[in-house]
Amino acid sequence: TKLPPLEWQRQDAALVCERTLPNGIKFSSSVSAGERVVNMTMTLTNGTSEPLSGLRSQVCVMLKGLPGFNNQQSHDRIIKKPLIAIRSATEDHRWIITAWTPCNRVWANPPVPCVHSDPVFPDCRPGETVSVRGQIWFYEGHEIEQEISQLAESLSR
Repeated sequence: TKLPPLEWQRQDAALVCERTLPNGIKFSSSVSAGERVVNMTMTLTNGTSEPLSGLRSQVCVMLKGLPGFNNQQSHDRIIKKPLIAIRSATEDHRWIITAWTPCNRVWANPPVPCVHSDPVFPDCRPGETVSVRGQIWFYEGHEIEQEISQLAESLSR
């Protein structure tokens, strides 16, 4: 089934995109910016008569337009699932960190260039709605391991 293209809509301080599929499954994404963080949420509503399980999503943080992060080479990166941090190739104190919870897998794809912390949705019974949450942080400094530890701790709460 060919579906019409969608555009993001402004809703309060967020951008939101929502679609209901012909089979009754509805999904939405929202993005809002803070001072050093971008908050993201994906929501899935099961409008079918069958339970949904094992649904994964692939969330690509595209780096192509970001100076210092846009070369198609392997960057220094740190992976501590669900987090992945990637260092600027031109300024060693600048990092981008992303994470989704719950997380299925964490990886990087230098040829694109992009990084991933890909979420997995909780099981969803008919009529239920489930969500996953993600963030992108912008860190400047040389204490990246400490920053990652603090972020990992905040995600586990």
